[in-house]
Amino acid sequence: MFEYMKRIFFVLFALLISLNLAAKGKIVTFDIDSKILGCVKTTSVYLPEGYDENEDEFYPVLYLLHGLGGTHNTWKEYGVLTISDMHFAAGLANPMIIVMPDASGVNENHRGRNSGYANRPGWRYEDFFFEELIPAVEEMYRTKVGKEYRAVAGLSMGGHGSALFAMSRPEYFSSAYLMSARLSGVPEISPDRTEDYVEMLREYEFTRIFPEMTAEEIAEISQVRWFLDCGDDDYLLDGTLTLFAQMRSKGVPVELRVRNGAHNKYYWIESLPMALTFVSVGFEK
Repeated sequence: MFEYMKRIFFVLFALLISLNLAAKGKIVTFDIDSKILGCVKTTSVYLPEGYDENEDEFYPVLYLLHGLGGTHNTWKEYGVLTISDMHFAAGLANPMIIVMPDASGVNENHRGRNSGYANRPGWRYEDFFFEELIPAVEEMYRTKVGKEYRAVAGLSMGGHGSALFAMSRPEYFSSAYLMSARLSGVPEISPDRTEDYVEMLREYEFTRIFPEMTAEEIAEISQVRWFLDCGDDDYLLDGTLTLFAQMRSKGVPVELRVRNGAHNKYYWIESLPMALTFVSVGFEK
């Protein structure tokens, strides 16, 4: 049995390598001199294989958000180029543009003031995202335009941001995929979690916010396909389970996956292919 499994492994490994060699997307960056934020923000963009050659083809867009301490380069470091190339070449999702914005904080480890995706006094990141970033992406790249062709996903702080964006502006997204998201609980203030960041989490604690939503608001977010994904050893698991139960009780379309894993990059690297398939199905609908 061991020898048989070993042969299967090598066949699959060879297949993945061949798919990787056959499919070649690319990652580019662009800068926005934001009037809303008063600074320059850099965004990374994955363009699928054939983007430069097929000038008449337009693509749906996934906005893929990083976590606390990350930058627009985080998903690149986690292998988004190789994973996406292989996943699309294998036919497990349809090609899409993947936009990776920067919501890093202001200090040497990117965890300082202004971390996160929400508006707060003097730092209107959510407004920047919808009023400057999305229009810039849709002007610069051949994107299909409309709710049905946009999705949002993210890890940890980016999962929190995905919940924020898809709940506050559900008219923008067909799907939302939350990986290891902070959905409940507020950490202590520390060098890695500044006061403004902690206050932002307290204001947008989704297991508290969701039960307070009106029937009309619930109906609006029910137009988004939701996927909650968290490891069984993740310290944020309880929030995922609670929000899942809350959503399910109100009839919101939501899927849940609890896999072996903790709050780390290995879990999120495994999550990305599932996210690509999930949002691709949403684009097809």
